[in-house]
Amino acid sequence: MVNSAHSNVGECCRIFRKHMQMTPYQFLTEYRVCKSVELLSGDLSISEIVRRCGYNQTSNDIAKFKTMMGCTPAQYRQHEKQDKQKSEQLF
Repeated sequence: MVNSAHSNVGECCRIFRKHMQMTPYQFLTEYRVCKSVELLSGDLSISEIVRRCGYNQTSNDIAKFKTMMGCTPAQYRQHEKQDKQKSEQLF
């Protein structure tokens, strides 16, 4: 399909980066972390969330999540639960 547009992978990546200010890989990583954050509010296990977000190894997802969010998925989930409990106590 790329050949039919008279372009190559490098050119597609360059155009993507120009318009998105990030590489396709960076975009995918951010998307996966954002999706992980959404799923952490539920009851799925971390391993299941990682699998649903397209990672094959839990350690890869956790490392990328920690880089972007400043904590592990388990820590994030715990903070969210504590914040929810505090807000429920106010009402």
